[in-house]
Amino acid sequence: MITLDEPTSGLDSFSATVVSKILASKADAAVLCTMHQPSTKLFVECLREVAVLSKTGSLVYFGPASKAVAIVSAKTGEQPLHLASPGEFLLDVATDLDVASPDVSTFDQVGGDVVVASRKTKNENLLVLCPPSLETRPAPSAWTQFRVLLVRSVLNTRRSPAATYAALGRSVTTALLVGASYYAGGRGGSSSSCGPTENDESPLSQSEVTDRTGALFFVLVHQSFAAVGSVRTFLEERGAYDAERRRGLGDPLPYFVAKSLAEVPLHCIFATIFACIAYPLVGFRPSLWAFSAHVGVLVLATLVAESLVVAVSAASPDARTAVVLAPVVLSVGLLSAGFLVDLKGKPLALLRSTSYFARAFSAAAKIEFAGRTVTCGHLDKEALADRLRATGLPARLFPPKVIADLPCPVPDGDAHLARLLGADDSHRPIANFDLPILLGLLAIFRGLAYAALARRGKRGSVDRRLHKHNARAGLQDDHRLHALAATSNLVVVGTTITR
Repeated sequence: MITLDEPTSGLDSFSATVVSKILASKADAAVLCTMHQPSTKLFVECLREVAVLSKTGSLVYFGPASKAVAIVSAKTGEQPLHLASPGEFLLDVATDLDVASPDVSTFDQVGGDVVVASRKTKNENLLVLCPPSLETRPAPSAWTQFRVLLVRSVLNTRRSPAATYAALGRSVTTALLVGASYYAGGRGGSSSSCGPTENDESPLSQSEVTDRTGALFFVLVHQSFAAVGSVRTFLEERGAYDAERRRGLGDPLPYFVAKSLAEVPLHCIFATIFACIAYPLVGFRPSLWAFSAHVGVLVLATLVAESLVVAVSAASPDARTAVVLAPVVLSVGLLSAGFLVDLKGKPLALLRSTSYFARAFSAAAKIEFAGRTVTCGHLDKEALADRLRATGLPARLFPPKVIADLPCPVPDGDAHLARLLGADDSHRPIANFDLPILLGLLAIFRGLAYAALARRGKRGSVDRRLHKHNARAGLQDDHRLHALAATSNLVVVGTTITR
């Protein structure tokens, strides 16, 4: 079977006829295509069967091309204008038909190929025709819709691998850059494989504490803003989705779940690849448990940020607006974490406890620093004295004996967490505080995305009522397509393009 979408569009009349003759000559294949306003010569010489669709997608005529004008003219009372092509006449009739609320109840056989269903409304004889093999069937279940949409989403991803390869390259490249910037030189972990292979937790130096804190912050910032690419999730197919919803062909929940499940595994895989490369190079805690927990937090933070971006894109009117708003919303989450600005007495302080970035960074920092020993030598105290002198204190206040008695900048890992996260936050278990909040935010953002997507489906309720009437009359779209696909050398002429 050969399926073509407007193969003659953009061609002159002669070229369109040549292309159509080539397609009509394919005796070993069924040809299904859409056309708009074919010429008279093309219509007469190349088309064997024709189906005409109204602007709402309802079937107006289906049968032999040679009988189309005569049957439609007889049933509607419309006569083709002088020199008007058959295709132009059929499209004019289909466009003028008022099918806002059809109530088809009687059927008449016309020859052996066409069934005519007609009715009277406002003194106008309206026409709806369908093939005899069409039967009334129930709408597909939510599970069937989900399976079909999931396969379609996966296939669409596989057919356009450029974005997948770009995301993979971004994860690998950025992980290598992080590893090169914070390379631990083999301390703290093993760089020979994905994750640590030993469990020897050597004490951290003061500089390693600073470097690893910065590395954790950068890793989470990268994963958060990498989620901006998810603005395309529901925007790429928005036109098709809106059209299907207006015609009542699909429910938003199966579509939302299918699209989400098709995208989520890729985000999890890329976050894991990123961690496998960056974790041993930076020299994070050399423990299999710590590595697994680090990957889990990183994946969860990525999914929360991605869900937030998806919610923004689903609520945005177009792609340009979503691309502008997504970084702004992510930046609010970053600023409300309180690591870049003192939030005391400021409005954003109210969001700190529920900031996805604050909770992800808190969990990652606890995994890395909780219970760790930190060394403190003479050079570390000298560095602290230099920072104090830089504040304007006289140098005479820091003789060698005073410098030797100075406290360590970071006494141990727990003290570093208390200074970094606050005394209360640092003692809260990850499983009882950070993790539930992240999971709750994930559910909330996904729920908001679904609500925005479902709200779009409320527009066009008239078209959905039309679909229900058509379904009772045996004119359901999916069955119509099955009937069309079974006809050899079929050409569809319509005011809308079938899927």
